[in-house]
Amino acid sequence: MSQSEQSNSQPEDPSRTPEDSYCGHFGQLTKVRFNQLFNRVAAIRAANDDQNKIGTSDDPYPDLFEFTHQPITVYETGTDVPNQDTKKVSEQEILNELQKTRQKNYAVIIQGNTGTGKSELCSYLIHQLQDTRPVLEVRKSDDLMTLVTERIPNFYEAELGKEFPTTVSYDEIAESLHDPSEDIPGLITRKATRLLNREGYELSPETDHAAIQDFLKDKMDVLMEEVEDRDEGTRLIKSTEYDQKEFLQIFAEPTDEPEYDVFNNALWNALLDEFDTPPLEKVLEIVGEEFTDTRPVIVFEDFSIAAVQAKQIGQFIERDVQGDSWDFVIAGTTDSIRPLRTQTLLGRYPFYQTNQSDSNQVPFLTTDNVVEFVRPYLAYPKTHDGSVSYTQSTGSDRLLEISGFGGENTTCGTCGLCTEPLDRTLFPFTETFINRIFNQGLERSKRSPRKLIGILERILDETYYGPTSIPSNASVLAGLNSEITPHDAVYEEAEEFVPLAKWYGKDNGDVWKVDRRIVDAFDFLNGYDIDSLPATLSGGIKVTSETVSIPKTDYEVGEVEDDIDETSDDEMEDDDDDEDESKQLSTVERKIQKHRGTVDNWQASPSSKKYQDTRGYISAAIEDLLEKLTTEYSIWPESSLSYKPSDTGYPFIFANTDETAEPGQIVIDPESFRVSTLFDLLEHGIRLEEGTPDRDKLIDDFATQFTSLAVRWQKQAQETFVYNDELLFSKKTNRDFDEFIISTYAAICLIENPWEPLTAARLNKRFADSDDFSFDQSLQDELKDGIVTSSDVETLNEFIGMAECVESLLEARFGVTSNQLNMPAVRQRLGSDPLSVLDDLAKTRIDNISWRVHFSDSDETKLEDLGEKAYETYSIFVDITSTSGIDIDAEQVLARLNGVSADKLHSIHATIENSYEDVAPASFLETLDSLQKYEDSDFERLREGSKSVSGGQYGFTPQVRQRLGLVKLRSDPLVSLMDTLYEEESVVGDAVAPKFQEVASYYVGE
Repeated sequence: MSQSEQSNSQPEDPSRTPEDSYCGHFGQLTKVRFNQLFNRVAAIRAANDDQNKIGTSDDPYPDLFEFTHQPITVYETGTDVPNQDTKKVSEQEILNELQKTRQKNYAVIIQGNTGTGKSELCSYLIHQLQDTRPVLEVRKSDDLMTLVTERIPNFYEAELGKEFPTTVSYDEIAESLHDPSEDIPGLITRKATRLLNREGYELSPETDHAAIQDFLKDKMDVLMEEVEDRDEGTRLIKSTEYDQKEFLQIFAEPTDEPEYDVFNNALWNALLDEFDTPPLEKVLEIVGEEFTDTRPVIVFEDFSIAAVQAKQIGQFIERDVQGDSWDFVIAGTTDSIRPLRTQTLLGRYPFYQTNQSDSNQVPFLTTDNVVEFVRPYLAYPKTHDGSVSYTQSTGSDRLLEISGFGGENTTCGTCGLCTEPLDRTLFPFTETFINRIFNQGLERSKRSPRKLIGILERILDETYYGPTSIPSNASVLAGLNSEITPHDAVYEEAEEFVPLAKWYGKDNGDVWKVDRRIVDAFDFLNGYDIDSLPATLSGGIKVTSETVSIPKTDYEVGEVEDDIDETSDDEMEDDDDDEDESKQLSTVERKIQKHRGTVDNWQASPSSKKYQDTRGYISAAIEDLLEKLTTEYSIWPESSLSYKPSDTGYPFIFANTDETAEPGQIVIDPESFRVSTLFDLLEHGIRLEEGTPDRDKLIDDFATQFTSLAVRWQKQAQETFVYNDELLFSKKTNRDFDEFIISTYAAICLIENPWEPLTAARLNKRFADSDDFSFDQSLQDELKDGIVTSSDVETLNEFIGMAECVESLLEARFGVTSNQLNMPAVRQRLGSDPLSVLDDLAKTRIDNISWRVHFSDSDETKLEDLGEKAYETYSIFVDITSTSGIDIDAEQVLARLNGVSADKLHSIHATIENSYEDVAPASFLETLDSLQKYEDSDFERLREGSKSVSGGQYGFTPQVRQRLGLVKLRSDPLVSLMDTLYEEESVVGDAVAPKFQEVASYYVGE
């Protein structure tokens, strides 16, 4: 069977129902009961459901809360931070304290992280007290208005059988709040500010009452609505609103409590006072006085009262009044409980914490008892027909406990699958599966009861209600760590067996063994051609009548200690051998061994912080290969124009994360890699860290895939940093980067030699020339002499100094070879007026170029620098064309050069020197001497230069070339000598006149 056929042998049917499953118990469990069984809120499991008769005599299932409740143990903290040595207190001890007779208020305060058992403990206390004591449960959604006008009055009437003595009901207040004629927002705003003034708060004289009233009008519409998860507890004003809206900031001086809390409290008190409703502490006092023969209990399962109001509740609890009879159970997070941590309360009442500091670990759920903790949840569906029996607990702290198993007349007895060692109470899980979820899958700091039960619920929900039919394939497992890694061949040829090994496989030397009954229960081998046993499938998987063996990887982590009791003596000996072998591994190998098991989980959940180390190693490997294949992030192959990635980031992000690609980043889908490739990347990343990478081997092995990534990165870099409409040129133009390259190179060639026309042949010839570009010093000096400024000349120097950078771009975009350009393409881009391209440069668009784009072989010159110099150079060209002080006649120079020969000049010089030296002027002789160093090529060069700048020129580029060419002509020393010699004609004596005329005739064309 082919790999693709095998991969498709497990069809997933999203329309599956529990009735279609291999375990009839879950088919008989309604979705309502299933949701209640695994609900994250303990109070839901503790609530009786009349419709489903859960926990009643008409219901075949036991009381849900009693069956699943795990006895809670908490830390007694007081002012201490809990740790392993902190005193632990059982739920029964807390219950005993609450059942004592007292004459004053009493409180139990429980704090802890979300999901660490606070609600479970509260539900237990309510469950045990509600038959003998009046118990008021306060929900998180109960705000202050709901408590004082509805919840507590209703509790009063239900327990005492008489109406609560207040004049306004909840419904009446709601009606008034929605009646615009009563202007409740205006009334409570004015009343609240008066209350604050009376209490000594200094308010700003610029308080905008109208703005506050308008703000509160919107609040009135939702104030009386039922809210499931009210933000920041009972606050009319949220802290973020207070910070963002200046008109709410009414205090002129800082307050001891948070200002928004003080303002909130004043508004609430004003609102209650407006309706003659007593504050919460007064309502509690009224109710408490009515209970003379028992003590009422009020339970805050999720304390979310605003700080000022919480402080008032604390003051009510601690007040020293005989006859106060309330017992408080207050559970909340550390932040919400903080207002209650006063010296008085800490000294009088017990404070407990459910979890250790900086962790979700709790004392009642450990690696030793995790299986027993979840067993009741998984056994519960099997109790309805006696497959699993239970009794009232007598020998343990549990309320109900499993007592045995039913016989042949039960569903399990008829099925016959779950016999030793397959545990029917845990099915479809095994002890190995559960231990791996808790001990490997969850980080220590995340091992909370809620997290664990939530994972089991997700697995079962996907298994029994779709989209999968195999628990080990559930998507939630992709977010968990697993140190179990089958052999690469399994990933390559039979990847569907990988999850089976990870979660069900038991360590057996070189393989992970899975009970054949588990495999058959899920119909896992359906579609495989197995003619006889034992059989060997793709990937080296061996099938017998009892087990399925899945080969291990070469780098394998040993099983966790929690699984040792499931192995045979022989298997344990194999484990010892593996442990000895593991101890002999190098540091690098141990690190590879540690992280290989997380690779496929990271691939499925790349944003999970749990796999950030694995992600880091794989990212480092990909970055290293990209850097190598792009030649240090060159934007074009072999070009010096490069991108400098951030020191804190990568030139890519992974798909299926909450990250957004920034400029310079491509998106890489982890699913595009085979797991075996990710293994190699992981190893490369680790070896990079250790300084022992084999980069070339990895590139050779995966050349196509990694090269395509490099090409994709370079293409995106080009589109982002080069061919971008927001860069270089103004919006009104239709220029592109290739035109910028050609025009910039043309400008540099022009500065070097303005006498030579700017043709494609000229650019190609200069590109092939290996000599460095130069800026003639005489031309520089002449430009400074009244044409442009010294600063301008320096700018031209800097611009021509970037020639190597421009040639790098030229080669990348137009190079056929290292010394030959694509002439048709250059000619097309060059046009007749290449410098006009620079006129379309825009400073703001140049500033848009990323500073990370630079030339790697030119002292980190940035592309932005080149753009700026080109922009400045164009401005200098404009100044040169508009300058009138270039006083030289090219036609005259050309005429003087007509017929001049270096040999003839040498002969005349010799004659005058020998015959007329005594009578010829010294300056004349000195000029003749200076002319002797010039050859015919010098005179020819000057003739061609004069011709190139003669006559009228049309177009910006020709005009710049002519003006700059004239300056160069004027700066030429040979032209200066000619001018000097011509001027000597008026002072030459009669004796040498004939010879001078002969000399002059060569220069002036006479």
